[in-house]
Amino acid sequence: MATITPEQVEFQEYASRWLEENRPPPPTFRMPITPLEVMYPEQIDSSCRIGRGRWEARLVGVCRGLSPRRKPHEG
Repeated sequence: MATITPEQVEFQEYASRWLEENRPPPPTFRMPITPLEVMYPEQIDSSCRIGRGRWEARLVGVCRGLSPRRKPHEG
């Protein structure tokens, strides 16, 4: 297991808490898996809202499944 700093632990806790508190409601439409599948304005609007919120929280590029405390794809 990799050694992590107290700052990394603090960020992991912040990120996990923020993601839980700001979980978007389930969409009423099919969300695309890849950008090539985007066909409807609702898909674009939803993805932009989610991405904007994560950007404002300084979480852009964060993947919950790649934490040193979790196995990939576990959470």
